[in-house]
Amino acid sequence: MQELLRDTGGKVKKKYTRIISFFLKIFILIVFIYYLSIKIKPDRLIDYLKDIDAIYFVIAVFLFITGKIFNILKWRFIVKRNTKATNYEIISSMFGGYTLSIITPGRLGEMGRFLFINNVDSREIVSYTALDKIFNITINVIFGLVIFLFFPLKYPIGLKIFVFVVAFLVFGLILSYIFIPRRLYFLLIKIPFLRKKKNRKFIKVLKESNKRDNLIIFLFSIMTYLFFLVEFMFLSISFKGGTMIIAAKGFMLSLFLKTVLPITVAEWGIKEISLMEYFSIEGLSSEIALSAAFFLYIFNIIIPAVIGLVFVLKEGVYNGRKK
Repeated sequence: MQELLRDTGGKVKKKYTRIISFFLKIFILIVFIYYLSIKIKPDRLIDYLKDIDAIYFVIAVFLFITGKIFNILKWRFIVKRNTKATNYEIISSMFGGYTLSIITPGRLGEMGRFLFINNVDSREIVSYTALDKIFNITINVIFGLVIFLFFPLKYPIGLKIFVFVVAFLVFGLILSYIFIPRRLYFLLIKIPFLRKKKNRKFIKVLKESNKRDNLIIFLFSIMTYLFFLVEFMFLSISFKGGTMIIAAKGFMLSLFLKTVLPITVAEWGIKEISLMEYFSIEGLSSEIALSAAFFLYIFNIIIPAVIGLVFVLKEGVYNGRKK
């Protein structure tokens, strides 16, 4: 009877969670659209799109491709050092993760990469994905925190404290993972959920880690971030010359804010708003920021998601096992 009540309660809880999540997304979308309606002038936006500098735009495309290659190589390194997955499985899991992430808040759908890798426990692939995300988050915090400290607006002390607490936790986690992964493993194994044998696979990656491999992943993460950053810089100057430095600072700040405040709908939200606000503060048009952010979104989210859709339709979402 108790198990029945527990199962029923769990289903009700999930149902209400989905309802709350749905209405929250609608609210965020309405707020974002309203913000654009009062901030963006369509005629000015069209003018910037008409006068785009093709050379800088093509360079941005090249940077997008190169950055994506580094991202795939990093994921391949993480997976290959722990499993015998094929290159096809690795690539399909990377792009398939983009497809699943676009419909979930905070890109949590990326955890679905395990659906495309065969003969490996799904818990292990989830842990590899989490590892990949943690390194990305760390880089976002490292670069963004520097800009945040010098952000030319007065912000509440509560926000300052929140940001520093989040940054401290992220730094502590990543340093522990890089330098003392096994100690972290034995610390986490004391948690009742992870103490169960089947759930230990969520943190198996910690037990099998070493400093050399972790530093390699860290360097891969930095390179991916830098290509992503420079891509946005060239997109920005393709719409208006002389915006490269402002674009760099705005990008680092916006990605940092998105990391600590993941308020988005289909990857649109706090990042784009903060970009437009920063450009305005620097005396530049918000339309430039929106144009650059739009193409950044097309390149780094929509195109990979479309490629991933091919793998989803071909392989099917069936827990990564052959039919």
